[in-house]
Amino acid sequence: MTSTATSSSSIEIVQYSHAVHSKRLPEFATILIESMEQDGLIATFTRPWNPDFITKWYEERAVETERPWDYATDPSVQKGARAIVMAFEKKDGSKDELVGYIMLAASFNQTGPFRSSVEKLVVSPQHRRKGIARLLMAKLEQIALQRKRTLIIPDTEEGSPAEKIYPKLGYTEFGRIPMFGISPVEKRGLAGAVGFYKILPQHEELWAPEI
Repeated sequence: MTSTATSSSSIEIVQYSHAVHSKRLPEFATILIESMEQDGLIATFTRPWNPDFITKWYEERAVETERPWDYATDPSVQKGARAIVMAFEKKDGSKDELVGYIMLAASFNQTGPFRSSVEKLVVSPQHRRKGIARLLMAKLEQIALQRKRTLIIPDTEEGSPAEKIYPKLGYTEFGRIPMFGISPVEKRGLAGAVGFYKILPQHEELWAPEI
């Protein structure tokens, strides 16, 4: 758990625990809908938004944080098929507000047990420009390293806020796919996607002896 303070509040970065945080999953849906409305973010769902349906989708993803990969060849990577990192704004005298989150997904692959993908880097539109995305990514990379997932692969919609964020955090663009997804914003049609990757410094040290 990490935190950073502002003049009247602080941002706390917390790893999701299904036993502790499952009741906050409806807030995940709320923030995602707000971001899709404001940014035209392509994020799995289209209009009309159904908060209950989106919450159910998050519930299914959240369960994966508790489920190990049964077929992982290295016991050290059996830490769960998914990790979720959350950002809370803590204010004096009020309930902590969920203001952002991100997910790390690790698929089974014997030739690439070090790969992981980034899903749903979402920050509430009311809480942008506070460095929250950077804090979320830093924690996500820490978890990825703990799980020996040293090649991290995010993608995002062309023109999204995340497209500008990833290069600032050391991610390299590797390609673009036109007409990748249906935009949720009326009359925008099909939007392209951008792929990035980052190889953590420990990658070769951890995995070269295995080759």
